[in-house]
Amino acid sequence: MNKWVSDGALLGKAAEFIVQILSREDTIDICQALNTFESFDMTRKDQRVKQLFNYLETHNKLIPVPRTRNATKFQEVLFKIPAVNNISAEQVSHLDMMGALKQFISSHYPDYPIEMMILHDDERLTNENHVGHVHAYISGMNSVTGNYDLRVAQIKRINVYLRENGQSDECLNESGRMTKKQSSKITYHMQRMFNDYINKHLFEPCGLRAEFNDKTQIDNERLARMKKESKKSKSSREFQFATQVIEKAKEAEVTLLKTQQMQSHCR
Repeated sequence: MNKWVSDGALLGKAAEFIVQILSREDTIDICQALNTFESFDMTRKDQRVKQLFNYLETHNKLIPVPRTRNATKFQEVLFKIPAVNNISAEQVSHLDMMGALKQFISSHYPDYPIEMMILHDDERLTNENHVGHVHAYISGMNSVTGNYDLRVAQIKRINVYLRENGQSDECLNESGRMTKKQSSKITYHMQRMFNDYINKHLFEPCGLRAEFNDKTQIDNERLARMKKESKKSKSSREFQFATQVIEKAKEAEVTLLKTQQMQSHCR
């Protein structure tokens, strides 16, 4: 690619663009770079575009992901309606749930692509009829700048939400530098934002409404154990569907035993 410039194969803005690309030491948005390069006039365009693509792919693989609290390669977002609400797939379809989550992410964080979405509809017992849940995986890299700054973008979006709701005094530090206690507010406010959005765009048109509960229903000790369990393989976790099945079976066994005991007393 250096020869394209030194031999005069590329001139003007095309040559300047390649020089800039070769001097970059950060992650490069491949789609944006290719679109820009294709806009220039040049000979053997298809071949050069392919060569540039190969270079950019290799370049990005060699760039280490920044290891700071504000940088993450991917982030998982989970949309799950608690079983206690008894909402079935007949009331809210799985397709609607996936669509609503996709719209929320795309409208709030348009520069961070959704890499994958997964629907789970098998983690329930045969006598349960509640709707499944959706996992979305968002890229942590800004598709425009190439920076891994999703967390900062989320903080900025939260601050917009707070100002719109007359809570400017609760705005967060947009540098991302916070204490652990302050950082917990990021998740809290994102849940509020999501709750408002889902009510407006999914639940209310179906005649439903989700009430935001700002007090966790899980005690801190159990929450800490769940976080620790999440680092294990799924088959060895305490909090998983298979464990739930076993627990329900044990409950049924205990109920049966009590019933048999009562029957024996009545004889």
